[in-house]
Amino acid sequence: MMTERLSARRRVSVPMVAIQCYLLITVVLYVFGPWKWQDPNMLATVVLLLLIQVVLWIGFGTGRISVEREDPQALRFGAKALDVIVVLGLVVTLLQCLRTLGTIDFLSIRQLVSQGLTDAATQYSASKAGTGQFGGPVLTYAIVLTAPLAWMAIPLSLYHFRELSFPIKIAAVANIVFEVSRWLAIGTNKGVFDVFFVCVAVMALRVLRGWKGLRGRGGAYRKRVVAAVVVIGVLAVAALWVFSNNVGSRVNGHWDYYQITNGNTPIDADAPLMAICPETLKPTLILATSYLTQGYYAFALARLVDWVPLFGAGNSMFLLENIQEATGADLFQLTYQARLEQFDWDPLVNWHSFYVWIANDVGIVGIFAVLFLMGFFFYQVAWDAIELESDIAIVLFCLFAIMFFYLPANNQILSYPTTFMAFWVLFIAWRLTRRRGAMRKGRAK
Repeated sequence: MMTERLSARRRVSVPMVAIQCYLLITVVLYVFGPWKWQDPNMLATVVLLLLIQVVLWIGFGTGRISVEREDPQALRFGAKALDVIVVLGLVVTLLQCLRTLGTIDFLSIRQLVSQGLTDAATQYSASKAGTGQFGGPVLTYAIVLTAPLAWMAIPLSLYHFRELSFPIKIAAVANIVFEVSRWLAIGTNKGVFDVFFVCVAVMALRVLRGWKGLRGRGGAYRKRVVAAVVVIGVLAVAALWVFSNNVGSRVNGHWDYYQITNGNTPIDADAPLMAICPETLKPTLILATSYLTQGYYAFALARLVDWVPLFGAGNSMFLLENIQEATGADLFQLTYQARLEQFDWDPLVNWHSFYVWIANDVGIVGIFAVLFLMGFFFYQVAWDAIELESDIAIVLFCLFAIMFFYLPANNQILSYPTTFMAFWVLFIAWRLTRRRGAMRKGRAK
């Protein structure tokens, strides 16, 4: 029994180890990368970032203790419910294509994708100008309200792909193809990376689950791990190429302008990481480091201004915009994001990190409490997803994966309407069902 528990602990801890390594890499990029951030107190920034990681890990460990004191149950959907979710996901994705591209014709979308890959900057500018906004507010409300169900389609169809009927498999593949295509067509990285992280998260769950199921068959397990690593590697290279192509197209070699938009921050050609980077990869290193570390610079600047508490409204652009629409109150002007403009840090162009968004509500000190809770709940979610195969936990695991990746950048999940709705509705549903015996033995066929 003790061996079983230890093995389970190790499986569930793997995702957090990966997250900690990733965050540590971003801190190294911040200090030794090509961007010479004019941090007023670099040492304090680094110490705080490392302390945040420590608190996240402590919260994760506390979550383990809570799980071992409970007997959580898992909510699993039947086959018919899963079919409905996949079909709904495809319908919503097609509506999104209509809304942003003005078409769902595959040949037309393919042409737009080709234009997005060859001239990402033009397609990106056109999308920002609001062209092709089909359906108006009614369609927007419909997409947002159905988000908790529709967002589950890709994670669950990937996780349970073998169990799906052939027509539903076609719908699942079409959903992914159209979802990635609509983002490529407008020269934007976000959706492509979201799908990438969902794929990686689902493969990680399958591999970690297989660690238990393939005990005693080391050769079969190693083959599965190698296959997963190869697939993740290919997807990572593809995602990185899309990122370099899209952002590189916007920069188009104008590094001086890029430095100005990054708070007049110079690029240090003699930085340690630039010195060891191959010449052909230096533009990618510069672009990637900008995206992964500029939020840390905003975190440093935020400590120079006073905190104006926003009591739960300041962590999400989605909330701020809706509050202004409903009441007329422009709370955004009270956020760190708006007030950092005095340092030439554009509130609508530059990134500020998850930490600064959260600090709008809880202050700099309160960030530690929030990260502790995130670690605490993430262990429970990871346990339910890996050990119990809870469908809601599987989806939440993917949402958490995206949230953790964007910690250095912004509050990605809670700032967009669809993921905001998906996260909070599914999180509440997960908390309500995990202790109520809502576990059905076996999946309906």
